[in-house]
Amino acid sequence: MVVAPESLGLVANLRLKNALNVARRVYEHVQRMDVELIVEETLSHKLGADGVPIDDIKVDVIVCVGGDGTILRTAQHAQGKILGINLGEIGFLTEVQPSKAVNAINRLMKGDYVVDRRMKLKVYVNEERLYDCLNEAVVHTASISKMRVFDVHVDEGHMGPVRADAIIVSTPTGSTCYALSAGGPILDPKANALLVLPLAPFKLTSRPLVVSARSTIRIVISDPRPCLLVLDGQYERRLKGDEEIVMSKSEKYAEFVRFGKFSIYDRIKSKLSRML
Repeated sequence: MVVAPESLGLVANLRLKNALNVARRVYEHVQRMDVELIVEETLSHKLGADGVPIDDIKVDVIVCVGGDGTILRTAQHAQGKILGINLGEIGFLTEVQPSKAVNAINRLMKGDYVVDRRMKLKVYVNEERLYDCLNEAVVHTASISKMRVFDVHVDEGHMGPVRADAIIVSTPTGSTCYALSAGGPILDPKANALLVLPLAPFKLTSRPLVVSARSTIRIVISDPRPCLLVLDGQYERRLKGDEEIVMSKSEKYAEFVRFGKFSIYDRIKSKLSRML
């Protein structure tokens, strides 16, 4: 059973047109309510309010004004359920359009919503844990047009050396993002699975692989050369090429505020059709 939140966070991508106006409208509306409001510091300067770094936002619900990238950044750094107000091009993860923002806040504060829980991916580099991923982790060559040979293991199984530009490991949520562009299948968000696929592989037999979410995926570079590890398109770590990268299902989840049952099929028709 959901309850009305006692604390809200507010984050916005100010590089997007109209983001400040929408965020200000949300801010002024919430100010009239009996609820704690914490604003991300970059936005707070524009609103003339107190603010905190995004890593310090720990609230019941975070109102996120922007697109999918803004949501990924928020999910990576802040703590709280996410209500996405779409100002992006696709907005696959968002819930409402800007014109419905105030109504969405009213419903939220009445407890009139459901929670959509999503799997996250945990990532280690040489036993150092990095940010969890909502969408995907990508181990990519650091040089344009220079393939790497990736040695990929899934549990005790060996996918074999894969010569490609990158290896993408995706959650079901991320299967509609970078993995989809690389030719991967769409996974239902409820699927207890992970997706492992090469980007621009040299061999036609190097195909995407759907594996159990209980699996552990280990990647090393057969001929160590510089690579780049990218998490959800938000965080980058340069690699020398001799590191071991280990990924598996995280014990943590991302949670989204929805005003109705989420249907992956409706989202595909309404959102991804815009890409055609």
